[in-house]
Amino acid sequence: MRNLKLITKTTIVGYTMLVAIIFFGCNRSTETSNGDYVTKVIDSCEYIEVDSGIFDQRVYSLTHKGNCKFCTERSKK
Repeated sequence: MRNLKLITKTTIVGYTMLVAIIFFGCNRSTETSNGDYVTKVIDSCEYIEVDSGIFDQRVYSLTHKGNCKFCTERSKK
């Protein structure tokens, strides 16, 4: 990167920061732990996340809740 001009380096850093903001800034989530599973709110929808086991016995699942309170409110309109 020594041969790149300052403007090119600044542009690369700027685009990298923009991409990071887009990927990590838009998907805000909150978590509520309920024993074996976690209820997450991602982009105003509720999801159930299960993550258990280790190595080849690991189970991971992220599923939309059927009775999501946000979707119920949207469907009333």
